[in-house]
Amino acid sequence: MIVGKNGAGKSTLLKIILGFVWPTKGHVETGKLKVGYVPEKMTLPLFTTVSSFLDTMRLLKGGSSEEADYYLDYFRLTTAKDKKLKELSKGMLQKVVIIQAFLGSPDVLIFDEALNGLDREMQKKLLDLIDGEKKKGKIILITSHYQDYYHNVTTKTLEISDGCLWES
Repeated sequence: MIVGKNGAGKSTLLKIILGFVWPTKGHVETGKLKVGYVPEKMTLPLFTTVSSFLDTMRLLKGGSSEEADYYLDYFRLTTAKDKKLKELSKGMLQKVVIIQAFLGSPDVLIFDEALNGLDREMQKKLLDLIDGEKKKGKIILITSHYQDYYHNVTTKTLEISDGCLWES
């Protein structure tokens, strides 16, 4: 887990790890691991349906339709699968973004403030899912302002400040 104040560089560090931004010094090697990513903000194709968006994402990631259906049911979105993304609430959109990250059984899961927009029940369901993936040996990287929410699913916490990381 990586914690830090607003503007400390948490999201930027994740974008460097993912190869979206180039570091000014050094380099990052990630190998050929499959990555699932939940960004803090994601631009979505708002005029497509939930099922169409997830079908596209699962095809890109090598997932199955059964897998997508499982996550739709798990996050209680089955009844919304034919709705356009623009019709969904913030919390429902966040669940769609979370589901796309899990599709294709990635080796690494990266969450940038993933609990934002979720009610308490869905926060617990996501944390339980993350814990299950951790127990399978997957690499989990989380950024948040709220370290206490994740205490059951994290093994190490790093703090970022002024571009420097240290164990807290």
